[in-house]
Amino acid sequence: MGITMLVIQLSNQWQQPNGAAKLTTIYSIGQILGPLCVAPFIHTNYLPSFKIASIILALGLLLSIIIFTQTKNKTN
Repeated sequence: MGITMLVIQLSNQWQQPNGAAKLTTIYSIGQILGPLCVAPFIHTNYLPSFKIASIILALGLLLSIIIFTQTKNKTN
């Protein structure tokens, strides 16, 4: 519920039609694919899965910063 509210706020700021639906869909796909991608690496412990998740999270943060700065520059 919290993620959905944040996405609605972002889509309103970006003034994108159906932005909330698009962002929520992408988030939902990640929720489904994430466990499927790391499941093969779980054997006796979760450390490899946490490493993969950390890398993906860092890449997502970097991509978000890049998109935010580009969007901010276009509006100014």
